[in-house]
Amino acid sequence: MKRKAKEKRNKGDDDSESIQKGRAKRPGGYPCSYCTKVCIAKSLKRRHELSHTGEKPFLCVVCGKNYKSSNALRDHEKIVHSKVLDLLCTICGAAFGRQTGLKYHIIAKHGEKKFSCEEDGCGR
Repeated sequence: MKRKAKEKRNKGDDDSESIQKGRAKRPGGYPCSYCTKVCIAKSLKRRHELSHTGEKPFLCVVCGKNYKSSNALRDHEKIVHSKVLDLLCTICGAAFGRQTGLKYHIIAKHGEKKFSCEEDGCGR
């Protein structure tokens, strides 16, 4: 009995892995019109196909810039137009709207790196 449960769990892992790679194991997926990728949902297919067409259907009504996703548009509006800078540097208090901006600030201004070489004399 336990062995069957383990086999089912492993089978489920294979399914989720194949879906992440874009190869649906079950028939009836949504194939991309431009490549061999098969998506598990129609909305994912539409979003994927934007990578081929270059279309940016999400328009900022303030400045007229277009974005590929609603998330990118929302981030743009938050940071550029609303000036929401809710990420603070714990060292100097500088404010940022994006995690990447904060990360690069800490490396550039405070010299902190996530990883450093442990070999003697390397300095990197």
